[in-house]
Amino acid sequence: MLKVSGGHLGRVPVLVCPLGTDGPKINRVSYAAINQQKGVCYFPAYPPFLAPILEDLKKVFGDVEFSDKAKERIAEGEKMAELQKQKFLDPAFKFKTLPFAHQIDSLLYAIYNPRCGLLLDCGLGKTKVAIDLVNYLKIKTLVLCPPSLVNNWVEEIKTHSSLPLKILALNDKSAKLKKGKLAGPIDADIMLVGYETAALYYEEIFKNFDYEMIVADEIHKAKNPKSKRTKAALALSQKAHRRIGMSGTMVLGKPTDLYSQLKFLSPQILNQDYYSFCMSYVVYSPYNKHIPVGVKQLDVLNAKVKKHTLRYKKEDCLDLPVRHVIDKVVDLSPEQWAMYKDIVSDKDLYIDEGVISKEFKMVTFAKLGQLTGGFLYVSTKNLKLCHGCHNVVNCVDNGIKPYTKMCSVEQISPPSNVRRFKVNPKLDLTMELLDEILVDPENKVIIWAQALEELKMLEETLTAAKISYVRVADDPVNDIRPFNEDPSVQVMISNISKGVGFTANAANYTIYYSLSYSLEAWQQSVDRNYRIGQKRPVTVYRLLARGTVDHRVVEAIDSKVDIVEALLNNVDCIKCDQMLVCAPKNIQMWGKGCRYERKKNIR
Repeated sequence: MLKVSGGHLGRVPVLVCPLGTDGPKINRVSYAAINQQKGVCYFPAYPPFLAPILEDLKKVFGDVEFSDKAKERIAEGEKMAELQKQKFLDPAFKFKTLPFAHQIDSLLYAIYNPRCGLLLDCGLGKTKVAIDLVNYLKIKTLVLCPPSLVNNWVEEIKTHSSLPLKILALNDKSAKLKKGKLAGPIDADIMLVGYETAALYYEEIFKNFDYEMIVADEIHKAKNPKSKRTKAALALSQKAHRRIGMSGTMVLGKPTDLYSQLKFLSPQILNQDYYSFCMSYVVYSPYNKHIPVGVKQLDVLNAKVKKHTLRYKKEDCLDLPVRHVIDKVVDLSPEQWAMYKDIVSDKDLYIDEGVISKEFKMVTFAKLGQLTGGFLYVSTKNLKLCHGCHNVVNCVDNGIKPYTKMCSVEQISPPSNVRRFKVNPKLDLTMELLDEILVDPENKVIIWAQALEELKMLEETLTAAKISYVRVADDPVNDIRPFNEDPSVQVMISNISKGVGFTANAANYTIYYSLSYSLEAWQQSVDRNYRIGQKRPVTVYRLLARGTVDHRVVEAIDSKVDIVEALLNNVDCIKCDQMLVCAPKNIQMWGKGCRYERKKNIR
C-alpha cells in the first residue's frame, strides 16, 4: 500500500510519498517530482495537475492510503476545480473598468489554475486581466516584461486597478538608482521589472521582495534557455507559488521555444531536461546531430500546452472592423539595381564609402534590405588588416578577430559610413500615399521602418513637407500620447522593434516602409492599431521592391514561418532573376517549377 501525506513546499500545496522500493513505479505517475536526497516524491496538489495525478496513483499502485493532511490538500484542489466549472467569481469583487467576456474567462482560469499561460492575441487586454487578478487575490506580485512596457504597466494599473496598489517600477536609466530601490526590504504591492534589469538584479529582487505571484508578460522573450533573462526569470519564479505567463506569440514555429516558457510555469509540465526535450520533439540530421531538420510528436506537445494554457484569438472574441493588407510594389532605380546585383554576388564589394563584406549570409540579406530602403551602411574596416601580421596563426588558433579587445593591431571598430541613393522609390511612394491619406484630417498613419537611417530619412522628408509627426523611441506610452490625443498630429513613425505594448487606435492607416526579419515583430507591430476600441476600418500598406528579397520576407510572414530560416533556406532564390515569378506561386528551391529542378535530378 502506498501512503501519501500532504503539506506545503514553501507556499506550494503538495502531496508527498516516500520512494522506498516503489521508486520505479513513481515515474509512471504524471507530474512526479522526485527528490532522491530526501527519498520522497512530491506532486502538485492543485488544478490542473491534481486530477491526472490521483488517477495515475490509483492505476499504478491500486491501493493508496491518504493521510488527513493529504485529504485536505485534495479537497482544496478539487474545490478549486469545481469552482472553475461553476465560473464562480466572488460577488464582492468589483471591476474598475468593465471587462469583456473573454477577459472574465481568462481571469477565472488564472484564479483557479495557479500556474498557467494566458495566450491572448495582441489587443485583447492581457494586462487588464493580470491587474484584475492582482486585485482579486490581493497578493504581492512581481511582473517581468520587456523594458519598453514598464511605463505602460504603470498607466494600465492606474486605469484598471480597483485598489490603490503601491507600485515599484524599475524604469530608471541609471543603474545607481535601480540599486538604490533594491537595497533592503521592498515595500510594494506590485513590482514592475524589465527582463534585462531582472537579469542584472534578480538576486536582490528574490531576497528583498516577498512576492507570492509572478507574471511574465510577453513570456516568449524568455524562450532561450541559455540567455541571462531566461535564467533570471526561472530563478525568480521559484519563489512564487502562482506563476502566470502571458503572450500572443508563445511559439513561432520552433517547439524548442516552449521549453523554458513551460518550465517557468512548472518544471513538472515537461518533467525533463532540455536535451531530453529536444530528443523528444526535434528531428536531427543523421549526418550532424546538432542540425535540426524537422519536428516530431507535436500532438503530444500540443496536448501538454493546451492543458496548461488558455487561448483566445482576436477573431473569436472581438467584433473588429475589417482590415485590408495591400502590397505596393515599386521598381528600384538603375543605380540600386546595379548595386543589388553586385551584393548578391559572392565577393566583397568595394565602393567609395567603404566595403560591403559577404562574410555571413544574413549580412548579405541585411544589406539587400537596406538597399531596397534607399541606403546602405558601409563598413570602413580594413579587410586586409590581418595580412602580414605576425600574430595571424595564433589568432586563427584562438578565434581572435580584428577590431576586438584581443587583437594586437586594432581593438576598436571604426564607424560605418552611410550611402544614400539619389532616387528612393520607397520614400517617394510613402509621400504619395501620405498625400492621399492626409487629405482627410480624421485620418492618421503609423509608419514602421526597420533601420535607423530609414527613420532619419522619413523625419527629414516629413519635416520638409511640414507634416506634424511623433517618433516612438524608448518610452512608447508617453511618446505616442500626442499622436493619440492631438488632432493636428497625423503621423507616427517608429522602429518595428518598438511595436510592443501600446495602443495606437487613433491610426486607421499603417505603412510598412520596410519589414523586419522577425515574425514576432510583424505580429506585434501590425496590431498596434487593431485592438479593443478600434472603430474604423484599417488599411495596411507594405512597400516592396520588385524582384527583391522583400518578396521572400512577405512570403514568410504570410505563411507564419521563421523569416530568417526561410531566407537562409532560399539563398539561391534570392540571387535568381526568376524569384518574382516563383514567390507568388510558392515554388520552392529545387522543387517543381524551379528552373534548376532538372539540373538537380541530373546530378
